[in-house]
Amino acid sequence: MNSINMSPVRDSIRNLVMSGNNSDVNTIMIDGKIVVEDGKVPGIDEQKLADNLQREQERVWEMLPSNDVFGRTIDEIILPSFKEWEEP
Repeated sequence: MNSINMSPVRDSIRNLVMSGNNSDVNTIMIDGKIVVEDGKVPGIDEQKLADNLQREQERVWEMLPSNDVFGRTIDEIILPSFKEWEEP
């Protein structure tokens, strides 16, 4: 509860759930077994997991127009912060 993103603290459980991220947790033990150590889940390849998540989400975004009542793309529903650079 000492990080800036966890402050101010009124309800520590609510702060952890609503404002916490992986850098706020060092170790988690469940029934005497360490399930998070040094902020990481032992045995999980985080980069591979992130790559898989990106690939699957892109697949969902591609299918979006066929599932949207107006046929909109993800960029039409959630406007991008900036347009990709295009050569003149």
